[in-house]
Amino acid sequence: MQPATPSTGTPSEFHFPHLEDATLDDPGVERLFEAVSLGAKLLDVVMRDGLWTTVDEGDPAEDAWDRLDAARDALRRGAFVQLRYLFDGSEWWDTLVPLMDGRVKLLRVDRGALASKHWS
Repeated sequence: MQPATPSTGTPSEFHFPHLEDATLDDPGVERLFEAVSLGAKLLDVVMRDGLWTTVDEGDPAEDAWDRLDAARDALRRGAFVQLRYLFDGSEWWDTLVPLMDGRVKLLRVDRGALASKHWS
């Protein structure tokens, strides 16, 4: 199976969107959740256990505060959490992965930049 390449241009002309990678301690996780709750428009919250079975994909009609609280609790229990939100004119997906040492790995991608690329 060939990897996906842009439908226009050559693979060498393609630029991946900016990806942020960080490791957060408990206060860092709290700051992240606070920032999303105060400064972003929440689109979706996806929570999955370590086997990647769905714990809860959220209800778009549910209050954003409740969904973020549920995601924070699931993360503390060891679930993988993905926050999808709009901020500063772009769609962001933050994937939070609990680590064995109690910290959390954050992978953040600008989905708006990714969606603007043409994939074949």
